[in-house]
Amino acid sequence: MDNTGKSWLTGCGCGCLNAVGFTVLTYGLCIGGAWALWEVFDVRERFLRGESVLLWGAFVAVAVAFVVGLITVFVGQRVSFKRFERSGSGGGKPTDAGMDPVRAAWSGAPPDISKPGCLMPGIWLGVTALVTLAGLAYFGIAVSGSERAGVEATYIVAGPLGIVWSGCLAAIIVHLAMKKASTGVRAGVPIGCGCLGGVTLFLLILVFFAVIWPEL
Repeated sequence: MDNTGKSWLTGCGCGCLNAVGFTVLTYGLCIGGAWALWEVFDVRERFLRGESVLLWGAFVAVAVAFVVGLITVFVGQRVSFKRFERSGSGGGKPTDAGMDPVRAAWSGAPPDISKPGCLMPGIWLGVTALVTLAGLAYFGIAVSGSERAGVEATYIVAGPLGIVWSGCLAAIIVHLAMKKASTGVRAGVPIGCGCLGGVTLFLLILVFFAVIWPEL
C-alpha cells in the first residue's frame, strides 16, 4: 500500500475513534444537562424527561460526532501522509542521489510558498449546510404539529446549529487571518469555537423561552 492509501486508512481510523468518543461524551453531557436543568434549575419542560431526552440527546450526539469525526479524517490523513513521506525519505532532507530526476533538478530551488488550502473552510461549509437544512426540516415538521412541539424542537436544534455556525465562522476567520497557522490550529480552533457556540446558543434559547417568552 502506498503512502496515500495508508494515510487515508490512518485518517479514517482516527476519525472513527474520535466519533465514537465524542458520541459517548456528548450523549452523557446531554443526559446530565437535562437532569441538572430539571432537578437543580427547576426547568419543568417535557423534553427534559423520559424518552425525549434519549431521542434528542442521540440526535445532538450524532451531529457533534459527525462534525468532529469528519474533520479528524481529513486532518489525520494530511498529518499522517506528511509523516509517511518523511519516514520514507529517511527522516531528513533527501539527497540528489536518492531523488528522481525531476526532484533532483529542483532540489536547489527555493521552497514553494503556496497559499493555505481551503480544506477546513470547505468541510465546515458543507457540514453547516447539511446540519442547517436538517435542523430547519425537523423544526418545520415539529412546529406544524403544535406550538409546544416547535419550542421543544428549538431546544433540540439550537446546540447543533450553534456548533456548526460558530465552527464555520471560526474556520473562515482562521483561513483568512492566520495564513501560516498549522494544521492543528486550523482544525482545533473551529472545533473549540463550535462547542462554545453550541452551548451559548442553547443557553440563550433556554433563557428566552424560560424567562422572556412567558412575559410576551
